[in-house]
Amino acid sequence: MPARLLTERIDEHVREWDITVETTLETASSFLAFGTRGHRAVVLKVVRAPGDEWQAGEILEIDVDRALQWSFAQAVLSAIWSREDGAAVGPRHAGLLLAHAIQTLVGP
Repeated sequence: MPARLLTERIDEHVREWDITVETTLETASSFLAFGTRGHRAVVLKVVRAPGDEWQAGEILEIDVDRALQWSFAQAVLSAIWSREDGAAVGPRHAGLLLAHAIQTLVGP
């Protein structure tokens, strides 16, 4: 990929994802930008040419709401399984604490 097009792709993604770039690293196959997005540390990787990683972002894309709902269900199930195993399950049970934390993220 010509350097100008790579720079345009990098700039586009930095703007799109609102990344504050602190440092960069270039390799033979990619460009890495280390920085922050809000208060979270992030790494933007832009590959130079189509290949194994070209569509990795599409592959990694997840439905956050579905993932949170699944996590909530697993947390509640851990409390149910503990109870079925004969354990006392109170409000400080780790599964219930986790379920409560997830519930605040997804709403009522």
